[in-house]
Amino acid sequence: MDRTTIDFGIDLGTTNSVISVMNGGEIETIKNGNFEITPSVVYFDKRGVKRVGVSANEMLNRPATATDVQFEFKRVMGQRVEREFKSAGKKFSPEQLSAEVLSELRRAAAARSGSEPVAAVITVPAMFELPQNEATAHAAKLAGFEHSQLLQEPVAAAVAYGFQTNAEKAYWLVYDFGGGTFDASIIAIRDGQLRVIKHAGDNYLGGGDLDWKLVDQCIVPRLSKSFALATLARGLKARDIDNGRMLVLRRHAEQIKKMLSKDETVEYFEENVFVDDDGTQVDIECTITREEFERLAAPAVERSISIVHRLISESGVPKASLDRFLLVGGSTFIPLVRRHTAAIGIPIGMEIDPMTVVSRGAAVFASSQRLPSSRLRPTAVAAGAAVAQLEYESVAKEISPYVGGKIEIDGKAPAAGAKVALQRDDSGWVSGDVAIDPKGMFFTTVQIREQGQSVFALTVRDASGQLVPCTPNSLAITYGLSIASAPLPAGCGIGLADGSAMILIPGGTRLPCPAVVYPAQFVRGLHKGTDEKLRIPVLSGDEPMAEHNLVGTYININGKDISRDIPAGTDVQIEISIDASGVPQIHAFIPLLDETFKPSERIETLFEKPEVMRERVEAIRVRLEEVENLADEADLFALSSEASELASSAVFDEIESRLERWDDGDTDSAGSARNLIVDMAKRASVLAEKVELPTAQAQYKETLDATRKIAA
Repeated sequence: MDRTTIDFGIDLGTTNSVISVMNGGEIETIKNGNFEITPSVVYFDKRGVKRVGVSANEMLNRPATATDVQFEFKRVMGQRVEREFKSAGKKFSPEQLSAEVLSELRRAAAARSGSEPVAAVITVPAMFELPQNEATAHAAKLAGFEHSQLLQEPVAAAVAYGFQTNAEKAYWLVYDFGGGTFDASIIAIRDGQLRVIKHAGDNYLGGGDLDWKLVDQCIVPRLSKSFALATLARGLKARDIDNGRMLVLRRHAEQIKKMLSKDETVEYFEENVFVDDDGTQVDIECTITREEFERLAAPAVERSISIVHRLISESGVPKASLDRFLLVGGSTFIPLVRRHTAAIGIPIGMEIDPMTVVSRGAAVFASSQRLPSSRLRPTAVAAGAAVAQLEYESVAKEISPYVGGKIEIDGKAPAAGAKVALQRDDSGWVSGDVAIDPKGMFFTTVQIREQGQSVFALTVRDASGQLVPCTPNSLAITYGLSIASAPLPAGCGIGLADGSAMILIPGGTRLPCPAVVYPAQFVRGLHKGTDEKLRIPVLSGDEPMAEHNLVGTYININGKDISRDIPAGTDVQIEISIDASGVPQIHAFIPLLDETFKPSERIETLFEKPEVMRERVEAIRVRLEEVENLADEADLFALSSEASELASSAVFDEIESRLERWDDGDTDSAGSARNLIVDMAKRASVLAEKVELPTAQAQYKETLDATRKIAA
């Protein structure tokens, strides 16, 4: 059977990636060699020979090759950065590296099915912003996918569970703690449809951070006491040999972390991992307890739980109404995570492997998405053959959905007496003959299985009862939950000349979002033929001040590119639309020139400089001090104590640690620091509101009392 639906679902993960496919009503996770999971890792040797996946991951075992291995590039998707393979003299962008992983998965699918898939549903974190979504879509094109559709990871996980549930009404909370990102989503099931209520998360929080905690705070201090490793460090400014050593240690830390999920104490020994500065072979010999690891992991895990609590609070869904707490991602195997999630008090769901559930759900969703007509394999229609234009829902929660369509033979309706029949692939149901009316139309119901995908063979007979070849000759319907449109995690807008932001499409808007047009005027003019330009910043975020949002790109209008002068006050129309995958289309139309201008480059993620972020941190500290003083004056001692505790929080130390790495050019740390700063700013604002309202009320009462005394 030629595929008419996408069928292939890919979890493009930070640490590992998985591809699954829907075949004959069953979900198959496709093995790459002997493994269902492919490490999201790329390696080039000095000859330029490439390895991807398991074989590339093995090159992290030696310092000499580890520095030519790239991984966790998903965390810098949408940024204008390049990862370097020094030995090979090559540089790749994050989306190019992601394309290598996607290509590897396509090859695995081809080895299993005989041909490389032309389309796939590819999952992304729910909190991916517009630049990151666009970069992922671009990576899919680079990998050879002619068509791709993005699906948020928590939604995919919920679809996988919905594929095997008969729930008619429920609320689920998806907790997705992966290797590099954390997502939490509340999802409602109503009348056979799955709908996202609200997302929250952090794109820079994952299990990889815990590996580095083990390296930096456990392994390195112990090795440094026994070996000559005075310069052992990591980052852009560290020596290649030291970066290589640290990457080797991180690989061992990951093994220790996994062992601690099973054992209370790990006595770890690995000899000759590399040589120290004196040429002595270094052995890793250490005893690490689960308690010790959990002290290191606690801040990250507690942050994930804090995000969950805030999500529940802001969603408007009472915790008592949440039916299931679905665990997704490799980090959910950590006992500390299990304890914290169980303590929330919502029944835990882990029936599906947390490592493959996202890919499996993506495949279920893909089986309900028809291939665009341009991607279908062209089929020659012989004279006298039938062509069917079918209408049906690709996914259904009822076991007797409707199927209809129009049948033509040689471009016209068949003669009276022609019939069509449908038969399910397991021969468990047959429609019998269904009459085709004079216009070529037919209409019937089919009976699908209450699990998986049902494929129906379509046969056409003419008025004489002779079998007529038909294209297409089959259709497939998946039993499961359909998906309502997902919400946009962060808004999209433009920066204005006064420093404010005009958010044209706010976060939470259901996708796809049709074009929104904003009429504006240029504050200053531009002379044709000059080297000057007018710039319109395109923002990702929902904050009222432009500087508090991410600048994704600019629409640049260059003096050398215009046919006439643009005076100050000239009208310009900004138009933004966002498709179902969260990929934006943006342009500016200037009526005076009758020309449209698009961003000069794809939208990307740009971060503030470290010194600007430090100014924001200081502003938060000042605000917390003001809140504490106001609370003391108003005798709001509980709020005063809360402000004091927040001001002395270890989160500020964590922010500074990441800013130091941002000083060295680590954009991953820049994103992580940005998220922590935003989170602390919001918490400070909430405290300020709690203090300022009763303070204002007290001041109002004092003024009112004084006025009454004067009036008396």
